[in-house]
Formats: sequence, structure tokens, C-alpha cells
Amino acid sequence: MMFARISYFLTDFKYYLLFLGLTFLIGLILLFWRRTKFILCLVASGYTLVALFAAGEIYFRYGYDQPDGLGFLKVNQKWHERHVVFNNYFRRDRQFESQKQPGEFRIAVMGDSISFGGGIENPADRFSDLLQTRLRADGFNVAVYNLGVSGTDTEVQIKDLANFKHLNFDLLIWQYFLNDINPATGGEGTQIITTNRDKFLPHPSLSWLVNRSYFADWLYWRLSAKYDATFNQLLAADLNAYQKPELISRHQQVITNFLAQTRKDKLPVVVIIFPFIFQSSLTPKADMIYDQMLAFFESQNTTVINLKSTFRNYPASKLMASRFDPHPNELAHALAAQALYEKILAYINHL
Repeated sequence: MMFARISYFLTDFKYYLLFLGLTFLIGLILLFWRRTKFILCLVASGYTLVALFAAGEIYFRYGYDQPDGLGFLKVNQKWHERHVVFNNYFRRDRQFESQKQPGEFRIAVMGDSISFGGGIENPADRFSDLLQTRLRADGFNVAVYNLGVSGTDTEVQIKDLANFKHLNFDLLIWQYFLNDINPATGGEGTQIITTNRDKFLPHPSLSWLVNRSYFADWLYWRLSAKYDATFNQLLAADLNAYQKPELISRHQQVITNFLAQTRKDKLPVVVIIFPFIFQSSLTPKADMIYDQMLAFFESQNTTVINLKSTFRNYPASKLMASRFDPHPNELAHALAAQALYEKILAYINHL
């Protein structure tokens, strides 16, 4: 194992090791050539800068472990490689068993990247897994299956759920977010991310280094306001969609039809609505639309969990996965699991 890690490091870091070696060699040549105060300062400064950059590169390439909500930063790919494992249904969960255990109460969780666990290193810290752990600890024979897929919208999630009917769920937890109205592909949000990724690329004078260095890439985005600007644009696009009559009418009709079908199928539904955690000048507008969708779901005679009032008791920084990822973190998922637990007991005890 140790040999494999060393081999990987030498292969992955070879150009930096070569650069370090050349810098050290050039410094020695200069010192042998002429040992003046200027040369000494020049070599010392060069060694220090190169050593600091190499240390930063090692840290951000192998140690730094925070995700990026937009997928712009190089560290995001490393994060996914470390923490995301898919099961037999290409879901981030354990293997799904088609055959129910005797007396098992089976719960499906439908949603987007929040259910998937965007920004959550250990799947056991997601609200779905926390809910299952607590219910089992209290003696309930419950299995919670997480069907969450990042980047999906409401219509995609509903269609996808039909592929899992054979798992015979007894309850559906529907995690809803205020960008679920926009199409998952080809919508305004997708266009904003694609456009900004290209528009905000570094100047050609910096691109060579930024494209090859995790450290330089992190510094470029960390010291730039462009990242937050993209989040604000996405938030504005999502909220504007709810003010377009043709979009909101279609969206609500799709939801109404789906909930009517679940009632025919005798599948109870609990809706849990996550608010935008990322705070901006648009937060009041987001809160207003959140309340509108909350009222709409309640008008469908569906159990709805309002997380906005709970989350507002905490600073946004305490609930976000990272500086670059506004997904709910472990604390936010724990709060959601607690709210779900209190609602779901009534369904399980009713059996």
C-alpha cells in the first residue's frame, strides 16, 4: 500500500518534483558562481517561494478536502473520487434489495443533489441515513433507500421514481428545492454555469498555470468575486422561473398529477422543502417564493416540512458544506432528519 501511494505521488507530482530539482540546482550554480549578498537573497527568496508553492500544491492536490457546488474548482473532482461510491442502481447508497424483509417498512427518498449528499463526505451523515439510524435504534424495522440524483428537476425525479416501483415502498420522502422548477438540462441555470465557466476563465497569461495547478486554481477562484456572482445569477434565474405563469402553472400541474397518482397507489408522501442557504440580496424574494410553494404543497393535502424557520436560527456559514459549496452540511442534514423523524413516526405507528 505504501509503495502504491509513493508510486502514485511520484507519477502525479513528477513535473513539480522536476521543477523543485531544477530550482535547487540553479540556486547552487548561482552560489558557486558568486556568493554576494544579492545572490544569497535571490537564492533564499527563490527557494522560499518555490517551497511555499510546492507545499500549497501538495496540500490542495492531496490534503484539501472540500467540494465545489458549481464544479468549477479542480478540488471538486478529487472530492468526488474520495467520497462518492455508487450501488447496483447507480445511486449513492448501499445495495438495494428487491425482496423485502418480513415486517420491513421501506421508505424512498426522492430528490436532487441535497438528497444525494452534495458536500457530505460520509453518506451516513445525510438526512436519509440519519433517519434510518434513529428509527432502527428505536426498534423500528425500517429501510430507507436514497434515490437522490444531482442536478435533477421535479419532472425527471418523478419519471425516475417509476423505475423503482418493484422495490415496494411504503412511504415516499420528497426532498424539494427551489430550483426544481427549472429543467435539469438545457434550462437557464445550465446555460449560466456553462457560460460563466467559459467567461470567467483566467487570462491567457495565467491560464497555463491555473490549468495545471490545484493551488493556483484555488487561489484564482478564492480571490475572485466571480464565483459568488455565478451563484447570485443562478439564484435569480431559479426565482424568476416561479414568476413565469406558463412555467409555474405547468410545474404545479405536474406536482398535482403526481400526488394524485401516489394517492391512487396508496403511497403516502412527506414533502420536505429545503430553503436557499446561500445568503444574498435575493434572500427575501427566495423566502417569499418558498412560502408560496409551502402553501401550495399544503393545499394538496400532503404532509409538508418547513425547514426555513429552523435554518434561520443558524448563520448561513454554519449550515453550508463549504465556502464554495452552499449545499446543506452535516448540521443541516441532522436538523432535517430530526424534523422528518417527528413526522414519520405517525406513519410507522399507524401500521
